[in-house]
Amino acid sequence: MTRVKICGLTRLEDALCALHAGADMLGFIFYEPSPRYISPSRARDIVRTLRSEVRRSNFSVQRLKFVGVFVNEKPEKVRQTLEYCGLDMAQLHGEESPEEVARFGGRAFKAIRPPSAEAAELQARRFAAPPAPCLLLDAYHPARRGGTGRTADWA
Repeated sequence: MTRVKICGLTRLEDALCALHAGADMLGFIFYEPSPRYISPSRARDIVRTLRSEVRRSNFSVQRLKFVGVFVNEKPEKVRQTLEYCGLDMAQLHGEESPEEVARFGGRAFKAIRPPSAEAAELQARRFAAPPAPCLLLDAYHPARRGGTGRTADWA
């Protein structure tokens, strides 16, 4: 099943627009080098407002997930940020192993950015095993972690 995640949200107005447009996941980036970095306190404020909007507007709460994006962050810091911000899941976009992802007990999924179709197949096999809820395929860039504006080779 394909799901749509709107990521890099830093403003409430943009998050509300994504919510009303039908996004399945709303993402907040906690990687400071990113131009779309958001502080945990600001993300928490936005998530609280969005959860109120979901309740008020009778959106399907079951389909909507709030996601924190992390790159090579310590697991304890990821867990603290998830709880503090009221997020549902973590997207791990660094060098995490399948075992590290599994330690989150279904509350994390791996983002991969393979440089080729062959690498994509190998990485997908490593990370798509249970209890992983999903796998995010991002376009390859040798130095940047997602949000590059590049399109992945879907073949």
